[in-house]
Amino acid sequence: MVQGNRGFAYAVLYAAMNVASLLSGWTLDLFRITLRDGFGIKGQPADSVLNSGYRLYLVLGMPPELP
Repeated sequence: MVQGNRGFAYAVLYAAMNVASLLSGWTLDLFRITLRDGFGIKGQPADSVLNSGYRLYLVLGMPPELP
C-alpha cells in the first residue's frame, strides 16, 4: 500500500462509520417512537415480533437464514 493513500483511506472509512452511526440512531428512534406498539394487527399473539418496535428493529438487523 502506498503511504500517501493510507490517510485518505482512513478518512473515508471514518466518515462511513460516522454516517452509519447517525443512520442507525435515527432508525432506532423511528422504531422506538413511531412503532412503539408495533403494527397492531388483530389476531397476532401477544409475543409476536410485529407487536413491538424493539422486536421489529432486532429482527430487521438479523441476517436471513440460508437453507
